[in-house]
Amino acid sequence: MLDEASHWAETQFGAADLGDARRTDRLVSTMAAIARAPDESLPRQLGSGAGAQAAYRLFDCGAVTREAVMDPHLAQCRAAAARHPVVLMVQDDTTLDFSSHRRLRGAGRVGDDRGTGFLAHNGLAVLPAGEILGLAHQTIWARPPKGVVRQTRESAGWADTVATIGRPPAGTRFVSVADRGADVFEHLQSIRETGWDAVVRAGPAPGHGRGIVDGAARDPCEGRRQGPDKAERGGRLRGLARAGPAAAAPRSGRPDADPGPGRAGLERQPGMAAADHAAGREPRPGA
Repeated sequence: MLDEASHWAETQFGAADLGDARRTDRLVSTMAAIARAPDESLPRQLGSGAGAQAAYRLFDCGAVTREAVMDPHLAQCRAAAARHPVVLMVQDDTTLDFSSHRRLRGAGRVGDDRGTGFLAHNGLAVLPAGEILGLAHQTIWARPPKGVVRQTRESAGWADTVATIGRPPAGTRFVSVADRGADVFEHLQSIRETGWDAVVRAGPAPGHGRGIVDGAARDPCEGRRQGPDKAERGGRLRGLARAGPAAAAPRSGRPDADPGPGRAGLERQPGMAAADHAAGREPRPGA
């Protein structure tokens, strides 16, 4: 009978197409061993140096790419997310520092630009109760050398995650939970186009003492919304903003106006309180 770790590894990676069934079997057994002792080194996880060398040979195989290994897990995670009424898609960047690996090829600048490695943008699917479903999306890239302009901005990762995961099925709500790095209109526009909701900490943390993920878990529609501050560059959001389909309030006097690309339907009507704007309500009488 399979133990819990073996069952998990078989479910998540058993469908990986690595060009040889024996490689897939090795991947499943390796991932199960890692899951049983995630805090240990690879030789300890696999029980011996020989086991670790077998894993290294697997990882060094040209057919064992990140996409080939991750795609089955991503599909499983998104399928699981579609079965829940509310799923928090928690986004953030991670620095993968390989500065000590001098022979590594393809790495870019990290940290203070003296280190080398990669940057990963992760979209972690989490249920409001705290259960982690897994990675729903991941993008890894390397910064180019100084003086070389990257073709796409690093901030595009927020919108790309939303667009790649796509529109939630009927009866399911996806909520993009992010820090101030996601305070860009491309991200909010993608939220509007895919029918998601979002909670974005676009400034100092709210003073009520709750973290952003905790607040989103309690109520994805809850939040404080201060309208775009004209004094700030680009009219960025401040405070804890909630954006989504209901936030697309038209401009006053132009009920049929399309807010246009890049604005994500976030215009605020004169006299509208911040909370009303965030919830998509009409201005309060006498406001």
